[in-house]
Amino acid sequence: MLRSFFIALSFLTIIPSIQIDNWQADDFAKSVRAYPIVGLLIGAILLMASYILAHSNSLLSSTLIIALWYLLTGGLHFDGLCDTADAAFASKNPIERQEIAKDPRIGSFAFLTGGLLIVLKFAAVQALSSFELIIFTPLIARTIIVVIMPLFPIQASSQIAKIAVISKPEAVKIAFSGFALTLVLALLLSKLKLILFALVISSLLSILAARWINSRMLGLNGDSYGAIIELAELSLLLLFALLF
Repeated sequence: MLRSFFIALSFLTIIPSIQIDNWQADDFAKSVRAYPIVGLLIGAILLMASYILAHSNSLLSSTLIIALWYLLTGGLHFDGLCDTADAAFASKNPIERQEIAKDPRIGSFAFLTGGLLIVLKFAAVQALSSFELIIFTPLIARTIIVVIMPLFPIQASSQIAKIAVISKPEAVKIAFSGFALTLVLALLLSKLKLILFALVISSLLSILAARWINSRMLGLNGDSYGAIIELAELSLLLLFALLF
């Protein structure tokens, strides 16, 4: 499990971790087991930063929290969101959209989608009435993506998605662990009902987003997974801000 954790940590974040040598063919797929734990670690760092900045100007602290969030992930998921937006919204056929997703240049759809997401995330963080809620967001989002990965086909050209493929039974085990951890934390912080409701709604919205991306691009890829994580985090933050 430690090996899987360090591989997941090095892939999903820029947090320094132990260098893994002698990679095996299935190491990347096994690392998916640690996605919820990596999400929890990201959330814990953001929570600590929120407490440190608690007495700062609220606009400044919210800006720094968002900046730290993207710094921790190296913008990996945000890049996937932008690439997916450019491709999925294009008035092309699915094969042409897959080619657009590979283009490193930023198009208008990427610019608008990425900009809107950052603005909404900032506004939601600014509106949070309880710092503790932020720890749940990366944890739940990286558990949701584990559920989605085996549910939809993978694009033929996506190497990362192929080597990270997991079976439905394995995904169920990982998701059960991630959601159980989420609910235990929610119970300890006396926020069980809110977290359970947000978890269910965000999961449904993420599945709908994955279904739409799949219909537009004939399968998902690594960028799609990143986009879904970003959208799951945004939906959770908005639900927390609106409901609590």
